[in-house]
Amino acid sequence: MKTNKQRKKRQFRLKALLIIEIIVCYMAFLNVISHARGPQNYEAVTDAPLLTASDFIGFDGGRAEQGLVFNNQTMGAAVGYQAELSLDELERILISFTVDCQPEYIGSTLYVDLYNDIANYDNPEQEYHLVLQEGLNNASTVLEPGKSAPENGQLRFFTVEPADYTLEDLQIYQEIPLPNVTTDMIAVAVVLFLGMGITAFIYFRKINSLDETKGRP
Repeated sequence: MKTNKQRKKRQFRLKALLIIEIIVCYMAFLNVISHARGPQNYEAVTDAPLLTASDFIGFDGGRAEQGLVFNNQTMGAAVGYQAELSLDELERILISFTVDCQPEYIGSTLYVDLYNDIANYDNPEQEYHLVLQEGLNNASTVLEPGKSAPENGQLRFFTVEPADYTLEDLQIYQEIPLPNVTTDMIAVAVVLFLGMGITAFIYFRKINSLDETKGRP
């Protein structure tokens, strides 16, 4: 038969365990809250590209093949490529590419934008520009069509400066929002709170049992 001393030791262990579980549950709760209030994270849908290089047509009517070739010797003349793109329900567009720049074109600007002339859709917010450096330029950007975007538009790559280079490794993906609070976070928090509840139940049951023992004649 257990003595009162043994019962008190067990009660002390349960109390210590309960305190630890309360702290852990509180930290898990704070973790869920911080993620819920944190910045929105996104994931690229890489298994379904929005566009590929072969979808682009040059301003001169030529179709791109392996890459987008820029050849321009006239300052101020626009040369580039565009492709039709549905903007409906598109929140973010991830665009990445490379350009190998020769020394004579250092400082030239390559523009990327979303455009629709009929809808008067041509805003700085939907534009990215890359100032070329000598050698391999690795570019990556995200364009957000915005709430006022038309259903359809064009994704354009162009320059108005002298050029003789090729835009390669073009990747264009939709980005979709990820849940800030995942099901794993919720599951862990639920398990921790259940464990704390069980420990609390056992602890207070032991206290009541000890009190009843003390009250016996």
